[in-house]
Amino acid sequence: MKKLLMFVSLMIFSYGILAKQPPLTLDDLNNIRQVKSAQISPNGKHIAFVLDVPDNSFDGTDVSHLSEIYLVSRKGVIKPLVTGGAPLGLIKWSNDNKHIYYLSKKEKDKTVSLYNLNIDEGIPTKRFAFATDIIGYDLNHTTQELIFWATKPQEQQQKRQREAGFDAIVFEQSTPANSLYRVDLKNDNSSALLVNDSTHILKALWLEKSQNLLIKHARSANTDDVVMGSKLSIMNLAGETIQSHSPEGKMEQISLSPDEQHVVFIGNNDNRDPSGGRLWILPLTTFKPWQLVIDYSGHFEHVGWLRDDKVAFIVHKGMDTILGSTLTKKPSTKFKTLLKNAGTLTALDIDERGRNIALISHTAKHPKELFWYTRDATVRITDSNPWLKNRQLAKQKEIKFTATDGTEIQALVIPPINNLFEKPPGIIFVHGGPETHVSNGWNNRYSSPVSAAAEKGFLSIIPNYRGSTGRGVAFSKLGQNDYAGKEFDDLLDARQWMIDSYDVDAERIGITGTSYGGYAAAWAATKHHRFFAASVSGMGIANQISKYGVTDIPTEMIQLHSIVYPWDDWTRYLKRSPIFHTKEATTPLLLLHGEKDKRVPASQSIELFRYFTMRAKAPTRLVLYPEEGHGFVKATAKLDYSTRLMRWMEHFLIYKETQMPPYQLNIDIPKDTE
Repeated sequence: MKKLLMFVSLMIFSYGILAKQPPLTLDDLNNIRQVKSAQISPNGKHIAFVLDVPDNSFDGTDVSHLSEIYLVSRKGVIKPLVTGGAPLGLIKWSNDNKHIYYLSKKEKDKTVSLYNLNIDEGIPTKRFAFATDIIGYDLNHTTQELIFWATKPQEQQQKRQREAGFDAIVFEQSTPANSLYRVDLKNDNSSALLVNDSTHILKALWLEKSQNLLIKHARSANTDDVVMGSKLSIMNLAGETIQSHSPEGKMEQISLSPDEQHVVFIGNNDNRDPSGGRLWILPLTTFKPWQLVIDYSGHFEHVGWLRDDKVAFIVHKGMDTILGSTLTKKPSTKFKTLLKNAGTLTALDIDERGRNIALISHTAKHPKELFWYTRDATVRITDSNPWLKNRQLAKQKEIKFTATDGTEIQALVIPPINNLFEKPPGIIFVHGGPETHVSNGWNNRYSSPVSAAAEKGFLSIIPNYRGSTGRGVAFSKLGQNDYAGKEFDDLLDARQWMIDSYDVDAERIGITGTSYGGYAAAWAATKHHRFFAASVSGMGIANQISKYGVTDIPTEMIQLHSIVYPWDDWTRYLKRSPIFHTKEATTPLLLLHGEKDKRVPASQSIELFRYFTMRAKAPTRLVLYPEEGHGFVKATAKLDYSTRLMRWMEHFLIYKETQMPPYQLNIDIPKDTE
């Protein structure tokens, strides 16, 4: 009996310790600080990094992008340079290692301007301001000239008309393009000189040896042209194109070699490759590119130069990431692994000798933080959210299951923190894209609050269904020409895996996702309604026919996903649309959408809401967010979204209600903001 009492006492004591550690709440997600970018000094002695800070003041004037700049030495001493939270970013170092440049819009600034800061003195100085926001820039360290890109100032006549109320928008044709300018920083009174306004500038780099410019550009500022039609060109200071290369499909990050002889970039394998995940080298003498690492079953994401003939890169392999390197002289099927098992790497920057690398990485225990890599060690530099140590985070693990047709599918499983149910309810979180993937890192976001779900007793799974990246080009093409086909059948197999492996209650499984994941959630609530007891679709597709007519990426939609135009197969497009399957639907459906969404316009959710209301046999609700686009940025909107998401799941899966919860929310607002 004494042993039993001692055991019970120990259990109570242990429970008391655990109970002191609160769970990660939905409110906590708006308090997350994370490293956004990092630039290492040329001599490798310092790293300047941008820290994103939240605006969770709930004062009615939510600012979506607030950041601070910090400096860290090789000894690990962190020094604040620009604090207080302001829109800023795009740090570049001076050649003398004493100054950093960055873009910011301070309280009294009319536009985003270029600032300079001595790292020892720490006093920012505005170096140049333009009539419109400076979007990007590069410095010529030899001539002290600046090139930058910005939209052209409005002509006086157009400005007067707009001020008088003539504010009509000419669809797509009136989208302002970025023009290229140059200015002499040696002279404080210098004005900007127009270099080129005939193409949309996305990035520009000085070629200091030839005094020419390397330009990444597109024919217009329309998203479709930017995503699918970007080019690389050499341009002289008169704005004339000398040479040009048009890659097949997408072109992501570009990086210029130290000797200015080569460009390495992330691009597509071919014109049907859904995602820019291949590593290419482009000699600036011949402009004839080749792939550096061929036939690799992974996804290259970020790249930089170690020396004139060697690059380092981040590559995703399944749910893990690797820091690798390779020589650039010829193609290879292999590369050298520099670092692995260091979380999910997202960005890198390399010093001029190739000995020190600034890395950004996240894990299941922390969001994006700064790491310092050398050949001897990798050291974590920042701990931006020390309070997370006092939160009980959900555990997650990688699993694999076999789909019905034999295809191996990878997924993350997040078991319940508290075993509140004999047979737990389940949630399938579906990533968007589909040409993306979930990694085994920080996955607590407003649209996928997995720790909050685990605390409520849910078991969650995030599958990398076919069509996802991270497993090579062939796997990412498996969903092409088959909207909502086998790719979403994989989600049904994930559901069955939850039931078989964790004894999840088959009558209490929900599904949610955003964008393409929102399409999956809408499809599950209609076509596969008998398998799901609740669905939350964020920014999802409802009608594939009308979506083609309103999306800002029609070329990508056809070339990389559907393959066939709607007018060549109207019936298939309609049958692969959730609205077509609403008649028998019995799954309660919550639709959440930003009114300013151009990728999947809010009209998609409005269509599905109308069809569901008129035809389905289940409750539905549509919530629109006036200031949000395709992916939310304001703290209030994100908290509203995650609160409604979890309430819908609890309401129908845990409490098994048949009617909808009230449409109002009861969110605690700090008293000093009321």
